[in-house]
Formats: sequence, C-alpha cells, structure tokens
Amino acid sequence: MTHPERDRAYTQLLALARTKADGAAEELYLQKLAVLYQESEQPDQAIVMQQKLVDIYTRKQELTLIPSLKMAMGDSYLAAQRPDLAATQYQEAFAVSRSIQQYGYASEALQRLASLYRSLDRLEDVLVVYQLLLDVQQQSYDTLGIMNTYDQIGQIQRTQGNNLQAAASFRQGLQLAQQLKYKVGYFSTQLQEVSP
Repeated sequence: MTHPERDRAYTQLLALARTKADGAAEELYLQKLAVLYQESEQPDQAIVMQQKLVDIYTRKQELTLIPSLKMAMGDSYLAAQRPDLAATQYQEAFAVSRSIQQYGYASEALQRLASLYRSLDRLEDVLVVYQLLLDVQQQSYDTLGIMNTYDQIGQIQRTQGNNLQAAASFRQGLQLAQQLKYKVGYFSTQLQEVSP
C-alpha cells in the first residue's frame, strides 16, 4: 500500500470512528495519521492530527501524554519552516512536563528549544533556556546533564567574548567532572583556554 492509499484508508477509518462516536478508535487513527504524515514529510497534516490529539488529551485530563506530542508538533513546525511556532510548542511541552514532574520530558523540550535558538543565533535566549535546564537537571539529580549544560553555557559565553563568565561555567563543569571522574582533562583544558 502506498502512502496516499494508506493515508486515505486511515482517514476513512477515522471518519467511520467519528460517526460511531468511538473515541478510542478515533484516538488510534489520529495517532496513526500523525505518525504517517510525519514520516512522509507532510508536516502541515501531521500538525493538524497532533493538535486534535492534544485537544482530546486535554479534555480527558491525560496530561502525561501531552509533552511528547507537543515536542513532535515542534518538530513538525520545524520541518514546515516555522521556527517561531516550533519554539512555542517546545515551551508548552516544557511547561506541561514540569507541572506534572516529568523531568525527562522537561529536559528534552528545553534541549530542543536551546538547539532551535542556537540555530537562529539567538544566544541570549539559549543562555536563558540553559538556566532553566540546569534547574530541571538539579531537580532530577542529573549530574552528567548538569555538567554538559555548564559546558554548553561556557562555550556560548566564550563565543560572546565573556571569558570570565565562561571560566566560571567551566569551573562548575570541572567540579562535576571530578565528582564523576569523567572528562576532567577536557574541562581543565577549557578552563585554561579562557583563564587570563
């Protein structure tokens, strides 16, 4: 079955589920269509299906299902060349996941948002996002994640010519590297490169 035939079949099944008021089947076919549209690089159609799922999950108060869907929507908006709307979806994924203490999703949403801002050369926004990420990583006791985030912050600060701030970030990373006994040499080198 080709993509268009499969899409058409699921669309017909979705319509049938709606006429029968079969909520479970409707949800299933929306999920299938969202994935199919994403895989076949049709982000606009994927977004429509994803938003319908978000509406269903919101109505049913199934908040744990929303963060991953919001991140998928962000990815779809990126594929559709809409970074502004992608950023909004990542921010919403972060907000929902943090409110229900899903720190893994909160961290992932912030990492995607930071990556997006970095690609747009919005370095001040990246630094703000990394501060939020540090907070989430501390709440989830993600020492390795914190160490890597300090590295990213230090790299940006160095790029901006803020060597004193970069040194402070690399020093924080070095302390964690020493605790973990991992990447100690790397952080020592970074610190030496930015120190006067």
